[in-house]
Amino acid sequence: MIGKKILNYEIKTLLGEGGMGNVYLAEHTQLGRRVAIKSLHQQLVKNEGLRIRFKNEASTMAHLQHSKIVALYDYVEEPDGLYLIMEYVDGLPLDEYIRSKSGPIPFEKAIPMMRQILDAFYYAHSKGIVHRDIKPSNILIDKNGEIKILDFGIAKMLNDGSGHKLTKTGTQMGTVYYMSPEQVQGKDIDIRSDIYSLGVTFFQMLTGSCPYDGLTTEFEVYSKIVSEPLPLASKLYPGVPEFLDQVILKSTQKNRDERFKDCEDFSKNLDNKSFKVISKEKKVQIPSPEELTPSTPDFQSTQQKSPLKLIAMIIAALMVIGGVYLLVTKDKDDESDSEYYIDESSNESTTESEAADPAAESPTTVPEATATPEATTTPEAYPTPAESAESPRAKSLPKKSARAHEYDYPSSYDEDDFYIDTISRKYKGKK
Repeated sequence: MIGKKILNYEIKTLLGEGGMGNVYLAEHTQLGRRVAIKSLHQQLVKNEGLRIRFKNEASTMAHLQHSKIVALYDYVEEPDGLYLIMEYVDGLPLDEYIRSKSGPIPFEKAIPMMRQILDAFYYAHSKGIVHRDIKPSNILIDKNGEIKILDFGIAKMLNDGSGHKLTKTGTQMGTVYYMSPEQVQGKDIDIRSDIYSLGVTFFQMLTGSCPYDGLTTEFEVYSKIVSEPLPLASKLYPGVPEFLDQVILKSTQKNRDERFKDCEDFSKNLDNKSFKVISKEKKVQIPSPEELTPSTPDFQSTQQKSPLKLIAMIIAALMVIGGVYLLVTKDKDDESDSEYYIDESSNESTTESEAADPAAESPTTVPEATATPEATTTPEAYPTPAESAESPRAKSLPKKSARAHEYDYPSSYDEDDFYIDTISRKYKGKK
């Protein structure tokens, strides 16, 4: 394309590239006036729908006579190309200006710049034109700091002159980072879609970055646009005052009915330091019971329920402790009984012999007057408590075996001894 002549304009250099076409710097061969020529890509020239859109854009721009909008000088239609010959602006796109010159623009300077932008779009909207692709790269700043809006673009018109709709419902038009929720969802749009994009652009002017920088997929961006509000600009760049946070929040509401109604409304609130966003939904929203502050009766009810729960817990704990205590006590009683019958001392034999010996039970002795010689020569008696456990008689008593209540009886242990010993043990167990 370099060197090609279109009418009296010779193309000098490429200024920029887009998805639908390129923009070139050209110069009038006789007058020396420089212009910008926008051409449709050659592979798209034969697309009849795009040719209609391109011509319609030219017709629309021809009717836009505003100092902040790039002017259209001529429209050229050739077999191998379509061209828009426009005003050339010697300046920088806003995104490049922020990146290479200003960084975050101080709000004192950003507000007058934003007013120029809003004034241009208010005029375009009054002519029934919705841009649908507002972004910093479509806003130029010249050497004097003046704003120029360009690229109303192919497929930027809602309706052609005959009233036929040029954009089908469900078609997404625009640059993803600056799209409104209704654009992302492919819904019908109006001037409030432009207001949303202007709010995102203003955010970038104040902070130096797009709110969706860092996201890697269009799906992530779409999800954020539809479901999450923009982050506060003041959190990203502390120099942004709080009232401008509110202005951006208002312009980028998800519900288009809650945005500024037009660019004039947007503009007049740029220096309104008392501006606050009031959501219509919040005004009629009825808070849930959980969100309400508890009243006094509810507090007292809570206070009454707490002791009851505490008492129930104490009772349950006491029942557990009592059950454990009974189990332990029972085990100890069982152990005592076993020890009574099994782990008796060496004096047990003597004690049992006392129970078996009538003489041991009664300390009364037979009077000497009635005693007979035979009484003094009676067979050997059971040992008394005073007798040693090592006496021959004590040794003849049965010894306890390793198993409870089982005895090893000596061979000299007769039937009478067994009877007396058995009675003694039963009596002792009952006691």
